[in-house]
Amino acid sequence: MVCLCQQPLFLLESRALVKLKVPSARDLSVKPTDLTQRPLKSGSIPRDIFRSILTGLDGTPMPSYHLTLEDDELWDLAYYVDSLGVPHK
Repeated sequence: MVCLCQQPLFLLESRALVKLKVPSARDLSVKPTDLTQRPLKSGSIPRDIFRSILTGLDGTPMPSYHLTLEDDELWDLAYYVDSLGVPHK
């Protein structure tokens, strides 16, 4: 699995591309979760994933996205993460 944080990211700021400093997954103190493996730490159904994205995860670098994404975007992301795992029984 390729982690997005291994790729250079750019932000368009005042009509100029600015390279963002994003750490490599191997440099993080808390290793990224393998989203294909279940169960997830805070629950594995879309409602649990939505809540984790909305509120963030205490004790980890994962922030809350409640002021960043709209509800429909949060649900889209939750369903996408859910689709990466083994189907529910």
